[in-house]
Amino acid sequence: MAQSSEVLDSLILIACCKSRNQSPMIAVCRPFDRDAVWSVQCFPFASTKTIMAKRRKVTRGHPTCEETPAIIPQRDSFSSVPVELLLTIVDYVLRGAPKLPLPPSATSQEILPGEYAVRYDLLRTLTWTCRTLREICLPILWQHVETCVVLSLRSRWYNAVTNALRVRCKAIKLTPEIHPLIQTFTVSLSRPGEKGVFRSFVACLESLPNLHTLIIIHMSAASKTTCAIQRDFKKKRFPQIRKLVLPDAACAIVQCCPEVREIEINKGGGLKVAGAAEGFCPNIEIMYGMQCDVGTLEAVVQGVPSLREIWIREDCSKWCDPMGLRLLSNLQQLSAIVLSFYDHWEEGQDRPNLLDNTPVQAYLQLATGIFQRDGSSCSSVELTKTWSVRDLVPGHRIRAVRVRVERIHDGEIQEGST
Repeated sequence: MAQSSEVLDSLILIACCKSRNQSPMIAVCRPFDRDAVWSVQCFPFASTKTIMAKRRKVTRGHPTCEETPAIIPQRDSFSSVPVELLLTIVDYVLRGAPKLPLPPSATSQEILPGEYAVRYDLLRTLTWTCRTLREICLPILWQHVETCVVLSLRSRWYNAVTNALRVRCKAIKLTPEIHPLIQTFTVSLSRPGEKGVFRSFVACLESLPNLHTLIIIHMSAASKTTCAIQRDFKKKRFPQIRKLVLPDAACAIVQCCPEVREIEINKGGGLKVAGAAEGFCPNIEIMYGMQCDVGTLEAVVQGVPSLREIWIREDCSKWCDPMGLRLLSNLQQLSAIVLSFYDHWEEGQDRPNLLDNTPVQAYLQLATGIFQRDGSSCSSVELTKTWSVRDLVPGHRIRAVRVRVERIHDGEIQEGST
């Protein structure tokens, strides 16, 4: 787990050295590599200064006047370097650091490991370097905000994430100039350690005009947390949010986002979320991670009539009746259904081929029959060993029916071809 001091030690310095008669030198060194310094890029206007990268001195001579092309202008300061070049350098510095927002397969964890803090620490340090880098890196730094990264577990993890949420919301409140920069907010809602934490979070969300995605990777099932969420989010509105990633238990937050377009369920079947959306979210077009039971799909049909695409995830270890798919024919605007299957296996075991799974084959055969009877012109489903299902022809209401086979190993979903 990377600590802040380690991040600062391994940080690449973008050096700008200046001598009396020569222009700056820009040096770029490889991040996350303590043993080797990447080739120092000395542009034709470089100086003879010695730069330090990862506590190692690298010296490069500057070109003579005869070697310098006449078409390259002499630059007098770091701020005169083209913005495109600086963005390329910053992008290289951040290469290898985990990015947010999270992929759908990783959004059901309670906390995130410390490596997710590397990107934030690098960008924060670059914003302290000079005014030019601050102007470039500050929007990148605050584009994604996360309060679910735990560097050390000196206390219980739920106390750590609650304290991180409180500190980050306070910092955002005291810095209004960053409010327009924040586009994605990733949190883990645990037990409120002190009164007013969730109210501060609500006030923070209301102050972010360009926030379009809210990701809740975990929500505690404790009654204290549920009651606090229902109380503090009641009658609040976040019309700027267009996408929600949240567990089924956080259904109260759905009613606060009347303009949401996409909802992804990362824990639970989606029954509570679909029920909460009825009458509050008329513009939902895509729903991910739904279960195929009759109760859930009835709630979807009744609560989300404008749905255009639905992703249904099934656990191969549990048998689910696909007959509930009949209800989807009542969604007049539905154009795509994605059937997704996943399974688990232990380390050292052979990886299961889900397409050879008898329950999966039976499920797909029943589903194909349902689509054909409901007006779809789907032809036979061909199960292959290349993780694909083919020959699903566009139909009357369901224009495309795609089947995705997924595998889970060590908590990571690995997708097959679609």
